[in-house]
Parts: sequence; structure tokens; C-alpha cells
Amino acid sequence: MPTTLRSRYGPWALVTGAAHGIGAEFARQLAAAGLDLVLVDVDPAVHAVAESLPGARTHPVVLDLRRDDLAAAIAPHLADRPVGLLISNAGAALTGALLDHELRSELDVLHLNARAPLQLVHALAPAMVARGGGGIVLVASTVALNGGPWIANYAATKAYLVALGDALAIELRGVVDVQVLAPGMTDTPGLRASMDPGDAPLPPMTAQAVVRTCLQDLGRRHLVIPGAINKLSTGLSRFLLPRALRHRLMASRRVRPFRQDG
Repeated sequence: MPTTLRSRYGPWALVTGAAHGIGAEFARQLAAAGLDLVLVDVDPAVHAVAESLPGARTHPVVLDLRRDDLAAAIAPHLADRPVGLLISNAGAALTGALLDHELRSELDVLHLNARAPLQLVHALAPAMVARGGGGIVLVASTVALNGGPWIANYAATKAYLVALGDALAIELRGVVDVQVLAPGMTDTPGLRASMDPGDAPLPPMTAQAVVRTCLQDLGRRHLVIPGAINKLSTGLSRFLLPRALRHRLMASRRVRPFRQDG
């Protein structure tokens, strides 16, 4: 896999939300595969992640992806770094009833989870097409496929990524590999801040396993749900349960989603 990733998508990859969790694990595995990395996060801890990757050229960028002029703000960091692989991982969630949250806070979630990936795709994909190859990974969530009472806006933004990725996989087919990665619960700092992983309704996967599955399937499948249990539970709920029942189950406290990195 390392040689394949470097030759197919190198030399540079851009990872958003790279300071923690799934994003930091993408940085580690892509560095091990020989790619050079532009690592973007609003948290200055992204510098520590960059420094932890000896042997890889890294360019950490502290940047708020919610800004209106994201494409212009990121452009100077890409001028001499041809990015052939975009990992759009940064995300945030607010749990609880939608109307309990300030609109401004939910708009921040919308801008980070949906508008920022759109801007980055629009900024980076034309050069990939011009070079004749590239890759795009949009990190969504299994909650996007099942509906998300108590995490409604997050689920809606992730559903947007599923729809965007489905379409781009066709529009860019044969030139740019597009994948929507839909992890279930993953053992990350964000999850641990919300709950004890042992209390999760399904066993959380490790970030290492989620990222490994993504990279192995990049260019082979455009919707990737890591983990046999996640695949089975998502498939059963999507195709065998009536929509109303599925939403009632998602609304129950027992299976309520929690905050996830990405």
C-alpha cells in the first residue's frame, strides 16, 4: 500500500482536522506511506502532530476552516505543494435537541462540516484533473445514513457529504478517486470526552483500523463503512427497518450518537 499511495496520489496530501483523533491517524499512516503532508487544524496542537512524523515533510497550518474566504486563505500554503490527495476530516457536533442550541453555533457546525469540504474540493480538484489523477476522501458518519435525532444538524451535514461524494465519484470517475468514509463510533479523544467507550451501544473501532480500511479501499469503493459490525448494523437499519422505526431507535437514549472527532 505505501508505494501505491505515494505513486498514485503523491507527493503531497492535505488532511484537515489533523490535530487529534482520526485526522491525526490519517497523518501518521500517510506519512508512513511516504506522502508529504499539509496538516490543517484550528488547534495549534497540529504542530505537535507534524513534529511527531520524522522522515516526512510536513507543513502544519493553524486555520479556522469556517471562514468565508477559506480557499483564498489556504492558497498560499499550497503554492509549491501539489496536493494529490485531500482528506476532508475536520468536523464538529452539538448533541441534544436542535432548538436548545444557538443558531450561530449550529451554523458553525454547518460551515465546518459541509461548506469547508465543498470549498476545499472546489479549490483542489481542478489541479488534480489537470494532472490526470488524484484522490478525495470526505469523512462522513454512519449517522448520515440512518438519521440523527438529538444530533440533527451534524447528521444533516454528514448526509450532505454522502450526497456530494456520490455525485463526485461519477463526475470525476476515471480521473480522481472519490470516497465517502462513514465511520461508526471510533475510539478518539472526542468520544472519550463524551462517554466511556465501554458504554457505547456498539464496540468503538480504533482510529487506526478506520483509517487503514479507508486507505485500502480508496479507488475501489466510493462509500466505505469500516468494520463488519458497523456494516451489518447500518445495512440492516437502512434496508430492513421502516424509516419511522429507524428514527425512533436512533432517538432512544440507548443508541443516541455521541460526539466524534471528524
